[in-house]
Amino acid sequence: MALEQLVISVTEMKSYLRVDHTADDELLTLLIETAKEQAEAYLNHDFTEIDTEGVVTYLTIPSTVKLACMRMVNSWYDYRDDVTETSTLGDRSRNVGEIPWDAEELLWKYKKLVGT
Repeated sequence: MALEQLVISVTEMKSYLRVDHTADDELLTLLIETAKEQAEAYLNHDFTEIDTEGVVTYLTIPSTVKLACMRMVNSWYDYRDDVTETSTLGDRSRNVGEIPWDAEELLWKYKKLVGT
């Protein structure tokens, strides 16, 4: 995965979530990896460059992208069922498991449009 340099440790994520037990560490690891994959797919961008010799260079990951991943994990951790939730801000609805609208707002400015 190209966003591997975007490291969100379980300890860091637990601090963000204000979780002080180890019972959900495995779940948090899965959610962190899923958030990285979702961000990469949404952005059409993996923050790497490959030169003509095939050498991969990892680009700096903006803190906004990292925060968006943390917001995804937070949402998925809090809402672990299949119901549709409605946000109280802007009356937006989404299916749990999708990228939350607040994380999507953070990611949008880094999205590469197809063909660019």
